[in-house]
Amino acid sequence: MLPLQVDLLDLRNGVLASLGDIELVLDFDAARSVVKVEFGGTFAGDDIALADGASVSLQAVDPDGKVTVVRAGVVEADGTWNLTPVPAGTGYNLVVTKPGFRTAVVTGIDLAEGDVVAVPSFALGADATEIAANTALVDGTVDSAAAVAVQALNKLDGGNAVEIAFATVAEGEGAFAMSLPALAPMVAPYVPGEAPAFSPMGEPALHDFVAVGTIGTAAVAGATTDVTLSGGDMPNVVDIPLAEI
Repeated sequence: MLPLQVDLLDLRNGVLASLGDIELVLDFDAARSVVKVEFGGTFAGDDIALADGASVSLQAVDPDGKVTVVRAGVVEADGTWNLTPVPAGTGYNLVVTKPGFRTAVVTGIDLAEGDVVAVPSFALGADATEIAANTALVDGTVDSAAAVAVQALNKLDGGNAVEIAFATVAEGEGAFAMSLPALAPMVAPYVPGEAPAFSPMGEPALHDFVAVGTIGTAAVAGATTDVTLSGGDMPNVVDIPLAEI
């Protein structure tokens, strides 16, 4: 119970008059009033070792293609992951990344207030040959006068996209480095209560690199799109031109 004293005002005939102080009592139960969506999952059996240490995130993409990471975490050694709490919303993507593995994306996740969602176990699935070939090193450059955030994105179908890596570049640095999956993501539609049934997207994977930030007091942005990356020890050079916005 929370007491709240207010000055009650009355507006009649265009004249504002005070009607004096009154005391209100508000019955507020935080546990019931703040509604959360619980969102997580558990890898099981042989899937645990493959998923251990993987990055997991819930992401949203707006009609203009801007990708926002709503919440992110990691898969624990026991196979569990938890992104609670997340806001209710529609069309979310669940993204799981781990060096050497194909990105796994579960699309079309709708979450309503009060939902408790546990995504069933699934395999990241990669053999030794694929793991060795699936890591692409990126040496990126931007204007050295800029301070920017850089997203590495994979485009999906229908204007959908996901972030697979993120880097920040401080003013005066002018460079960033990433280690990314070279192969196209594995994608599955979300079916509540069922393990995702993944299919690989067509090769080659196309990567977009998007930078947003400032040069001095000016807001700047830029992108380099449809980049095909090669796995191995030779870095892929990516330059992102910036312009005022």
